Amino acid sequence: MAVKKRITPKDWDLLPDPVWTEAGGSIQPTPFFFQWWRMVAEKKFGDGSRWLDAAVELGYVSRFTDPNTGGVCYDPIGFRYDPNLLRDSLAISRDMPLVSHNGRPDNWRRLWDHLMGVDRDG
Repeated sequence: MAVKKRITPKDWDLLPDPVWTEAGGSIQPTPFFFQWWRMVAEKKFGDGSRWLDAAVELGYVSRFTDPNTGGVCYDPIGFRYDPNLLRDSLAISRDMPLVSHNGRPDNWRRLWDHLMGVDRDG
């Protein structure tokens, strides 16, 4: 008989998630990163709409001035996901697992029920 091993968060391996994607001819962040940057912007600047400033500070975007027009330009540069950077930027303990979801409210409810020990099926 095989002995069951108790799985801990240290046993989890997150699948790589691309930082950038192309949609409609423009490059944009994937939902995971967009949400992260909005949360950092809300925490740091008090305004989630400043997500691009947060992405610059976190090293995922380069901001520069176009010498021809004098306008501000942005280029995607960061392509690696660092979970410790995410935890540090949101003041989350390094040993806390990170949970991602697809944005549907029923997914949040299932997660909340699980964490609270609520069994809605039984």
